[in-house]
Amino acid sequence: NLPSMTDKFYTEDNIATLLISKVPSNFNPNIIADFAVGKGILLEKAKNKWSASKFVANDLCLESIQAVQECNLNWNCTNFNFLDYDSIINSELQLYLNIIDLILINPPFSQKDKKYKKWEGCSIEIKSGTALQFVYHSLKFLKKNGVLLAILPEGCIYSKRDEKGMSYLFEHYDVEIIKINEIENLPKFIYQKENTLLKKIKRKLKW
Repeated sequence: NLPSMTDKFYTEDNIATLLISKVPSNFNPNIIADFAVGKGILLEKAKNKWSASKFVANDLCLESIQAVQECNLNWNCTNFNFLDYDSIINSELQLYLNIIDLILINPPFSQKDKKYKKWEGCSIEIKSGTALQFVYHSLKFLKKNGVLLAILPEGCIYSKRDEKGMSYLFEHYDVEIIKINEIENLPKFIYQKENTLLKKIKRKLKW
């Protein structure tokens, strides 16, 4: 898929399938969320596996979230800017703080925005790129022993911009990194100019 005029990349079908396959086999989530749902493919794949679960979908694009809602009347669909911490904490999404079992996200990682983003509400001062900030906001909704799976740019691991944020995640969560490009039979470059990876984050019981 080529980027749109807003520099968005939608999730490829094979990557969505891969993401779902990385959920622990004995894990049965009650609530599943995607906070940058786009066309809804990640939650659709999840619904095929866990049809009895409750689904929470959010997207900044009103047109996208309306289309997802029309096809999934039982899902809780919202239209908030997930990069605006105050907006999401004071929205109806606050009902899901610390209670979501499984979060599946392909957060925005635009090549146009190189600015550092502050992690609001964090115990220490951290700034990072957009993608990692989106992960941080998502983790506010993850319950103890819940699982978050994200598709991220490889720069999240190696860049100076994301170094402090990554260190925080490794300290407070169980983090597993899976390089998509090293998996057989998958395209080497899924997104233009970006090597991509999956990051599986499990909230530690002590948190």
